[in-house]
Amino acid sequence: MTDLDKAREWARTMIAGNESLPNRGYEAAKIIQSLPDQWVSVEEVQEIIEEMKSPWDIPKMTDLEHGIEIATEAWRRRLEAILPAPKLPTLADMTQEEREACRWMQAQTWHEVGIIVCVDEMTEIAQLITRANGVLERKFKDVTPLPDLPKLEWTGSGGAPTIAQKEKVTADQQPNSSETPKSSINPEDVPADEVWAVRTPFADGAGYRRPEQSKPWFVIYPNLAERTWNVRGDSEITLIHKLVAEPPALPEGMRLADHPNYGRVVVSPKVDTDDDYKVFLSGTEEIAGATWKYARGSELTFLDGVDA
Repeated sequence: MTDLDKAREWARTMIAGNESLPNRGYEAAKIIQSLPDQWVSVEEVQEIIEEMKSPWDIPKMTDLEHGIEIATEAWRRRLEAILPAPKLPTLADMTQEEREACRWMQAQTWHEVGIIVCVDEMTEIAQLITRANGVLERKFKDVTPLPDLPKLEWTGSGGAPTIAQKEKVTADQQPNSSETPKSSINPEDVPADEVWAVRTPFADGAGYRRPEQSKPWFVIYPNLAERTWNVRGDSEITLIHKLVAEPPALPEGMRLADHPNYGRVVVSPKVDTDDDYKVFLSGTEEIAGATWKYARGSELTFLDGVDA
């Protein structure tokens, strides 16, 4: 057993009994657990990646050059995979506007992932809903938003689906627009831990159900200054809609389109020197299950309705 193995074993033991562990010892154990098996010079790898990019800034001329480009891209990706991922900022590292934009985003806090419901600038505390421990309050410095994970949609946010979209009812079955939207599902039928937009006699909020409790609904009121939460019975709950994850977004600039020969494709942000887009598609004949082609803008029908 190497010294690093011994240190990791010590860290596992310390974290397992962290209830009585001093903060400094606990932090040291976490640092040891995060150590890599071997060290890599980040600066040197980044230099290699930049050198591999530079020869391919010139227009492509031959099939040989295309083949070399593909191989070089594969090597570059392998090198990039070696580099450690950049550390994500906590709420404490953000501006007030950035923190507010993190509401309904999934976030890491201590040993679990939860959903950010409230951010209180006065106390620098965030409230989260978590599956294991219900409603939690954590300091901004202990909450790391995870923007790559699906974010929830909140009623009135502009992107939230209507009741008809949620439950596939026709327009004449929907409640009057002047009334509170109401789900056809009964509160007592909601599965455990599903997060819903709800209305209570107190205010509108976000709630989830723990059926084993006598008053099973735990509700947070994100739009109130006091950021309060309480417990309610099924009879006091009006369901508005289930809070669902937004679909994952494409990388910036990439767009979805249909091609007459290739089918559904992902399109590059810009054209090359021949005025062609690079498009990416599934390819069962390819070892990796995907491939790329070139296409003219006139051949593409973009799903966002905007022409090339």
